[in-house]
Order: sequence, then C-alpha cells, then structure tokens
Amino acid sequence: MNINHSYNASKLQNDISNMALVSTTFVNTWNNLTGERFSQDSRDLAKAGRDLYQHAKEYFEAANKIIKNSNTLQSQRVAKDIASVNKRLGDTLEKSGTEVFKQASENAHKAAKAMTNAKVAAGVGAAVSVAELAVAVDNAVKTGDWEGVGEAASALGGSIAGSAAFAKIATLIFAGMATAGIAVSAPVVIGAVATAAAVGAFLGSEVGKKLWDWTKDIRDDLSDTLTDLLEGWLDIPRSGEYHIYDPLTLDLNGNGIIDVIGTDGYKGALFDHNGDGIATATSWVLGADGLLVLDRNGDGVINSGRELFGDSTLLSNGSTAHHGYEALAEFDGNGDGVINADDEIFSRLKVWQDKNGDGISTQDEMMGLDKLGIDNLSLTYRDVNKALGKGVTVAQQGTYTKDGVKHMMADLQFEHNSIYSRYTDSLELSDAQKELPNLKGMGRLRDLRQASALSENLTNLLTQYQSATTKTAQLALLPALINAWAETDPNAKDEISDIMFSSSLTRTQNSGIGLTPSQAGAITNFVIDPVSQKKLNEIRYKIDILDSFTGTKTEKIYITNNKRAEEILQSINTSHHNLEKSIYHALLTQTRLSPYLGKVALAFGNNGLSFDYNELEAFINAKYQDDPKNAFVDLAELLVYGGVTGWGEGRVLLAKFAQDAKDKGVIEDYLALLDNATTAKLTAQYGSDSNDLLTAVGMLDKDILEGHEGNDTLIAGSADSLLIGGTGSDTYIYKQGFGDSVIDNHDTSHGRLDVINIIFANLADINYERQGESLVIRVAGETGTITVRDMFAGDGLTKHIDQIILKDGVITLSDIKKELLKGTDNNDTIIGFGSDDVIHAGAGDDIIEGRGGNDIIHAGDGNNRINAGAGDDIIHLLSGNNHAYGGDGDDILYSGIGNDKLEGGIGSDVYVLGKNFGKDEIINFNPNGQDKDVIKFTDGILLSHLDIKRTDNHLIVNQKGTTNSIKVTNFFERDALGDFSVQQIIGADGNYLTVDQIKAIVMQGTADDDNLYAYSEGSRLDGKEGSDRLIGNAGNDTLIGGAGNDTLPLTTSSP
Repeated sequence: MNINHSYNASKLQNDISNMALVSTTFVNTWNNLTGERFSQDSRDLAKAGRDLYQHAKEYFEAANKIIKNSNTLQSQRVAKDIASVNKRLGDTLEKSGTEVFKQASENAHKAAKAMTNAKVAAGVGAAVSVAELAVAVDNAVKTGDWEGVGEAASALGGSIAGSAAFAKIATLIFAGMATAGIAVSAPVVIGAVATAAAVGAFLGSEVGKKLWDWTKDIRDDLSDTLTDLLEGWLDIPRSGEYHIYDPLTLDLNGNGIIDVIGTDGYKGALFDHNGDGIATATSWVLGADGLLVLDRNGDGVINSGRELFGDSTLLSNGSTAHHGYEALAEFDGNGDGVINADDEIFSRLKVWQDKNGDGISTQDEMMGLDKLGIDNLSLTYRDVNKALGKGVTVAQQGTYTKDGVKHMMADLQFEHNSIYSRYTDSLELSDAQKELPNLKGMGRLRDLRQASALSENLTNLLTQYQSATTKTAQLALLPALINAWAETDPNAKDEISDIMFSSSLTRTQNSGIGLTPSQAGAITNFVIDPVSQKKLNEIRYKIDILDSFTGTKTEKIYITNNKRAEEILQSINTSHHNLEKSIYHALLTQTRLSPYLGKVALAFGNNGLSFDYNELEAFINAKYQDDPKNAFVDLAELLVYGGVTGWGEGRVLLAKFAQDAKDKGVIEDYLALLDNATTAKLTAQYGSDSNDLLTAVGMLDKDILEGHEGNDTLIAGSADSLLIGGTGSDTYIYKQGFGDSVIDNHDTSHGRLDVINIIFANLADINYERQGESLVIRVAGETGTITVRDMFAGDGLTKHIDQIILKDGVITLSDIKKELLKGTDNNDTIIGFGSDDVIHAGAGDDIIEGRGGNDIIHAGDGNNRINAGAGDDIIHLLSGNNHAYGGDGDDILYSGIGNDKLEGGIGSDVYVLGKNFGKDEIINFNPNGQDKDVIKFTDGILLSHLDIKRTDNHLIVNQKGTTNSIKVTNFFERDALGDFSVQQIIGADGNYLTVDQIKAIVMQGTADDDNLYAYSEGSRLDGKEGSDRLIGNAGNDTLIGGAGNDTLPLTTSSP
C-alpha cells in the first residue's frame, strides 16, 4: 500500500535489505581492511544507515498522520503494514548481526572537551582527535552530510585497523561521554554509530548497544535509589497543612469514567501544577480522555496548572480557585450556567489528550472544543468525593454536551510525589561547569550541574570533590557539598528553620486519628521531654536538607508521646545518612572511579565483541603497590558501583587483596572504609540470565554467589560460602584453602551438566558421604567441606551434581551413587535411590534404606535396621539381631544367624530361613487378601522337622532338636483369615502346608501340655494327655480335656 507521502513501505524494506548487505560486508572484511577499503566501506555503511534512518523516519511519520486522522479501514491497513515492516526490519537485522541503534549522543560535540586528550596515531606525523570525530558525527546528524565522518573515520582507521587502539575508539566516544556526565540519548542511526564504528568499533549497533547497556547500569537516577530509603522521613507527621491538585477533566471516550494512571516516578507524568517552575510526579489522565486547558500566554503549550482549570488557577482577583468549576465559572459572561459558543472564551478552550502520558503538552495533543463536537460545558456540579483508584479522587462531578449527548466532566484530585521533579527551564553553564559531575535533581533542587550555576560555593565544592582521589577526602567534602546543593532550593532560608515538636492536636468531627477521651487527654496533657527537643534542635539542619531533596515543608512535627519523638529523631538521622550514602555512590563513576573506567577497552575476537579489562587490571595492581588501602577500597566500590559486572577477574583480584590484608592484620582497617551495603553486595553476588563468572571475595565470614540462568561459573573462596547455580550448566570451582561451602543446585533445565571442579585435588584425595538428603565432600588436607544440599531429595532429580572434576580424573553421578551404596565396618547409614540398587552394608550396626527400585541388600554382620522401600526387593541378613522391612512389592527376606524381625509389607513376600536361623518374628501384612506370602525353609529343613503350635493369636514354629523358632505375629487373627497370615509353609523338599492344614494341626492335642483354640465356625478339641488349656469360640464346640488337669474356659469371640 502506498502512503500519500514521498515514501512507502516497499522502499523501506529495500533499504532494510541494503543495510543488512552493507553491514555484513563490513563485518566479513573486518580482518583484511586497508585504509582505502576501510574508508570506502565505512562511507557505504554510513550512507546505508543514513538512508535507512531518514526513510524510516519519513515513513513512520506519514503513517502516524494517517492513523491519527482516520478511523477507517485505510488506517488499519497502514497499521498492518507497519507491523510487517517492523518484523522485516527485526528479522533482517537479526540475521545480519546488527540492529538500529537509536541511542547515541545528545549533542556529541559536548564530548569534545571531555576527550581532548584521547588521540590515536594515524600514520607517521599525523594525529586525529577522537573529539574531532565526535563533532563530525554530531554535525552529520544535524546536516545529513556524512562525508566528513567517513573521512575522519578513514584517517583513524587507515593505520590502526585491527589494533587494540582501534577497538578502543567507540569506548572513548560512548563510555567517555557517560563517565564525563554527558547524556547519551538523542537518536542516531546505525550508520552514524557504525561509522563512528566507523572508527573502529565493530558494527556500531553492536558496540553502541553493548556500551549503552553498560553505562546505563551506572547512571541510575538518584531519586529512584532514594525513594525507599527516605520512606521514614516522608511518613513523619508535619503541620496540618496539605494541598491536592484538582484539574477539570472530560470523559471523551464515553465510558462513563475518567481513565487515569497513578504516579510512576520519572516513567510517568511530571507536571508543574502550581506554576513554581518545578514539574513533579503526579497522577494523570490517560490519553483516551482529556484535561480542559486554556493557553493563557499563547505559546502553544500548557506550561503549568495555571493553564488548567483547578485549584492552581488564578482568579481575576488574584486568589486561586477552590476547584476547577469555580475557575471555569469566571468566564460565564452571560451567567447562564454553561460555557458555550455564546461565551468569548469558548473558542480559546482546548482539551489536552496527553497520548504518551508524560505531562508535557504538544500542539498535536490539543484539540479545540468544536473539533471534538462539544456543544457546551455545564457549570452545575455536585460534590461526590469518589475514589477512582491509583491515588485519584473525583471531587466534583458535572457534565458536558457533545452532539446533544451529555458526558461526564469531573474535577479530579491527583496525588503527587515531590521527590521526582524536573525544572521547566535550564540555566546557562560556564565551560568549567559543563565539565562537572552531574546528578538528576529531586524535590525542589535542580540537576547538580545546573544548580552549580546558582552557587559559586557549590561549583567550588563540586570541583574539589571531582578532584579528590581517595574516599576519605570525598567523604570529608560530602556534607558541605550536599548542604550547598540544598541551599540552591528556592525556598531555602538564610537561617536554619526553627522546628519544634508539638503535641497540640485539633479535635474534628470525623477526620484525623480516632481517640478515646482518655487517650486524647493523655496526648494533649503530656510534657515533651526537653532532651528530645534539644536533640531535634541539634539536627534541624538535616530537616532543611531533607525538605529540599524531597520537596516537603516541615515546621512542626506532631508527636503523641516521647517514645514517638525518639523514633522520629532516629528516622531523621537515618534518612539523612541514606541521602549522603546515595549521593556518594551516584557520583563515584563520574569522579574517583572515572580513571578506572577509562581503562576498559573493547576487544573483538572469534566469539564476537567483548570488554577488555587487561589494562584496568594492570592499572589497579600498580595502584595497589603504591597505596594498597585505597586501591582495595577503589576496587571494591568499582566492582559494586562501576557497572563492571562481567569482570569476574576483578573479584579474584579483590579476593587476593583481601587475603593479603588478612595476612598483614589490616583487613579490619580496610573494611572500615566500606559501608555495610557495599560489603553486603560484595559478599552476596547475583548473576544475570547470561553466562556469569562469580568469585567469592572472602572478606567476611560468608559469601553468597547466585548465578540465576545461564551456564555460570562460581568460584568459592576462603570464607564459608553458599553457591547457587540456578538453571543452566554450572561449574563450581574450589581452590586450596576453601571454607565450608554449601551448594544449592536446584536445576530442572533440560540437558544441563552441573559440575564441581576441585582444581588442586586428585581422585585419591576425595572422600564423600551422604548425610540425610545431602552429599558431603571432604578433601585431604583441607578443613573445609563441600555440601551439596538436598542432592538426593526427590531421588536426586533436580538438585544433583553430575560430575566432580579432579586433576587426574572425573567422578560421575553414577560413581557417586555406587560408592554411597557401599558400607564400612562402622555403624553406617546407607540410603538407596529410585533405581535397582545393590547395597553392601558391611559390618556394624547399620541403618539401610533402599527406597524405590528392585533392590538387593546385603546387610552384613551387626544389628541392622532395614527398610527396603517400594519394589521387588531381596534382603540378605547375615548375623546379629536385625529388623528387616521389605515395603511394598514382592520381596524376599533371608533370615540370618540371630534373632531377626522380618516384615514383608504389602505384596507376595517370601521369608527364607536356613540353618541356625535363631529366634525370629515374622510380621506379615496382606490387607487385600490377594497376595501369596510364604515361609520357605532351606538347608535340608523339612516339614517333619517342625513343631507347629498356636499361642494366643500367634503361630509358633519350632525346629525340633534346636533352639530355632519362628513367631508369626497375629497369624490367627479372624481365624487366620485376617491381614497377618502367611499362605504356605514350605519345606526344603518343596512340600508345603496351607493355611487350613496349619489350622488343623494346631487343633490336635498331644501328650504334652497343649493350648488348643476353637474357631468361630465350631470346633472339636481333644487335649489328650497332659494339663491342657482348651479355649472355645462362638460356634458349637466340643471340648475334650482327656487325661490330666485341664482348663476349659469358654469365649464367644475369637481371641
């Protein structure tokens, strides 16, 4: 589809393809560039980038116009076409290894002075300043003439292509501007950057993006850091005065409400409600609806709340309106209660639809009432006080009429956050001030560099601070610097405010806090501790500073008791400390750490583009030789606040410095210069979604390394450590002298390979054991241990280590499992896995747990406790008094020499008894009645060798002529039809007895003293000789005592 403009989608797609082709050519010829070839290729790349950028800009602007001015099918086709172009752009650039990089220098020439010393040799007797190149790029952006850039690029590249200096140029341009405090934000196309690549950076977009992402990490807004830290200060109860901004708004999309958004710091709307020249973060109206506005100064934009209709609107008498309806009512010249075409103001009124929600008006966002079809605005309203959410309340509600239909017009009350602020004007800076460090302003304060234009004292202090080379020197200057910045607050007083605690509360009908009469009396009558008031007077200068930075105003602080006074004093001190700490950290990369960052270079190798830290490491080592204490502090803060998160070797270097300080006994002196937040970040390191290198520093008692996603390398140190690899194939490295280390290796990712690399040890040095669900590794000569926490939990499916790598070999997970299934002659605890395990426990009183799988367990000598777990298991007992439980499954339990307790569990189990089986107890369990459980004799033991009797509910089997016996517990429960009987007793020759045969045998009397039991269906018992005990049951029994002194008790239920 062709757009009514000089450009169309088809041509743009051609440009995309051309850009990809030229870029790819530039990359492919990188290693063989000559001065002439480089010059031509860079010109081609610049031109392709220029064309792509310019044409894309025209295309999207044209498409925007059609979409904005049309709700037809045509606009839908345009939108679809744009989506297609965007996809083509993304696909093509991804394939070619480039992307449109639209973040480059805002006024690149401002970098010139910051980099005048950055020169690179370009042939004999020639030198070209990188700053000159920056100026050329800037001019090219403004004029469209890229030839100068190509020439400057070729002059630099002709003699240094492929050299280290060549790769540094992009760093100097982009990182140099960042460390000099120069904003990097205005749009420049891939051609601009690639031609500044043009100057040495490979494929500008990749270089630019890499550097932009890097420097962005070290340019966080101060207010974002401070908001949470100052929360206690903002919550302090001040004077009862407050203010809510309430502009008049219109429901344009007809959904019956005003659509709003809440405050969102610098990401949301900032607007100057009260006309003081400071825009602050505020709730706002979404672009589907609008604010009623009047461009009073005729500049085409809305500058402040003075040009809205609300409580910041000035009335003709010089006072401010109470709300938007009152502000609008002044223009009802004929007094008919509506604003319409009969009123002179009607044609000048507009509705501002802030489409991007930034609080900054543009002419294309403002529409006249007639163009919107609005007939009139009614001045009739009602008070509603209805919450809309997101900090917005409808205070007054009325209507406006559009095309004869009434819609909502409401006066909204917005919340605002005065910490996030922006001055609406800018001040002229001297050349010296342009070179000063900068921080974004907040509260009632301008950006730091802008504020220096208001204060010679601040300029001098900032200059001294920038020049200070040690943390001690900077900290000495910091309080005065912060105070000087606060003194540029337009509300700052010549003298420190007179602030006091107050307990004077005003009684209201239904607002404020609810108190009982006794509580109210206690509060209003209590006496403020003079010590607390004195402490407040001593720190009242901090209150003035905090007020300036947060945009608050504190004259009195209301308290209800003296304990609350102490809490508030603590909150003031804490907030002021947090402010100092945050400003110190935010200025680091622009001051003391700037020389270090200047040593970071770019390198291009087989794996693509990366940062080169070699020069930085040499620079720090040299500094350490001259000034170890300050080199240690600088390196520590560089690692935490310098954005060099990918420099794993830096952590290794700091660990080396820390160990050296420990050996010299000065580590505590070094650590005293680092705040708790810094040491916490050094001891607790967190990776990204990429492949991270994390090294424990070992300064304090414990390090925490967490890799997150990616194939990470975590290096333990001399202190105790917690290492968390996260997903991906992770490597845990241990050097000599490591402390106690815990590995938490939860990882469900597919195909991962997680390994422990003990780089100094051999196979013979390693010993490991299982403790509960964890693996504990010990290394000969080391006092520290390595614990893989919960390695075997869930049968080791998610937290296991796959390998242990050593100097002379590798121990695999399979090796570890096999070794852990071998016992010693000590008292061991052996736990199997979900696989089919073979366990050899050895001698000793062992605890053996087979878990899942069809296991074979050899208990060995000793009194063992065995739980085979689920599966068809085989348990071999040797000697001792053992307790063996087969668990679910068809198990085989071999009795040993000794008195054993055998439990088969659910399933068809076999209890095997051989020669000298001892006095055993069998507890069988067959709740389903479907299993077939048997007792099987071996070693020539026949049924004829057995004496089978009943005692109470138990079956007793004695081997004649020996002391060997078996008790089958509760065999006769429910007449041997219950859950505990075995179905057969089998002799060594294969002959067997069934349950019915066993029942019959134990009813027969002998010449001995017998215990005979009847069954519930009715039985005939004949005791014969001996003093017998015959016990009847519920059925019709016949009891014959026979000779001897017999006992015949009767019962009605089975015993």
